[in-house]
Formats: sequence, C-alpha cells, structure tokens
Amino acid sequence: MTPPTEETLRHGALGVLGRIRSASNATFLCEAQLADGSARHCVYKPIRGERPLWDFPDGTLAGRELASYLISEGLGWNLVPDTVIRDGPHGPGMVQRWVHQAGDGLAGSPDPPADPEPDLVDVCPVAEVPVGYLPVLRAQDYDGNCARCCGVGPACRSTTTPWPRSPSSPGCSTVNSARNWPRI
Repeated sequence: MTPPTEETLRHGALGVLGRIRSASNATFLCEAQLADGSARHCVYKPIRGERPLWDFPDGTLAGRELASYLISEGLGWNLVPDTVIRDGPHGPGMVQRWVHQAGDGLAGSPDPPADPEPDLVDVCPVAEVPVGYLPVLRAQDYDGNCARCCGVGPACRSTTTPWPRSPSSPGCSTVNSARNWPRI
C-alpha cells in the first residue's frame, strides 16, 4: 500500500534532483522518500530563497502557498497539489507534490509528443489560445506581437470583453474574462 502523499511530503527524506531555474524564487525539484522506499517527486521552495515582493511581507510565500492548498481542499475545489511546510536541505520551506506532465523528463513520464501541448499555464499567440484555457494576461513583445498567458480551468466559461485598441496591436482587441468561478 502506498502511503498518502501528504505523509510522504512531510516525513520523507528530501533529496534535491535539480533546480528549476525559470522560477523567480529558489525552487528545487526533489524526491521525498520514506524508509519503506516509497517516493514522490515534489517542489521545494526554501523560505530563505524567496524574493521580496512590494505587496507582501518578506518570508510569507510558503505560508501563502500552504493557505491556498488548505482553502482549495476545504472548499472541495482540489485545484492545488498537496502542500506542506517542513524543514529541507536549505532550511524550512514549502514542499508541494510535483504535477507530472508529458515530456517533463522524470522517470515514468511519457516521451514528449511530436506536437507538445501547452503547459498548465503558458504564453501563446492570441489566435492560438487552446479551447478550455482561460486567458489571464495580455501582453505585447518588442515587435508588437500579441500574446496571452493562459491557464486551464475546468469550470471556466468565458465571455469576450473589449480592450482599448492600440494602432500597433490590431490583433489584441479582445480579452476573455472568467465567469462562474466558485466564490468564497
């Protein structure tokens, strides 16, 4: 019998497999392994590796990520992976279950598809926002090309809302906004 994820994350020996360099904070891909040999991949963010933000007190990211998990679970949304706060190789921090995706290169993961799907949150051209994704950001690159950062939302229903037009961005005249999200 496999132990529950939270038990493995909380009590398993935490071994660093690598650093996730695209993250804005110190973020490590780890493996939490119990004495019986059962293991889970996870993300570890040590508190001392957090970058300060102007709108949050320093050293609060781990607690905010744990709070997000607890709220999601408490309301039955099940949107945030199992999350705990514990000591790790670089001090206390947040440990969260790794969400496997095709092509992530971890043992047991399938090879990347010939035409890879977008990540759970990704940036893509306006005309290529996948069905079922909710645009959450509208931006332009230096050449005036438009893109949107999109996230998957099974409960997403979207409507089109006009944005102010810019002469340099004719393809960026609309953005989708979420409707019918669960309310607290």
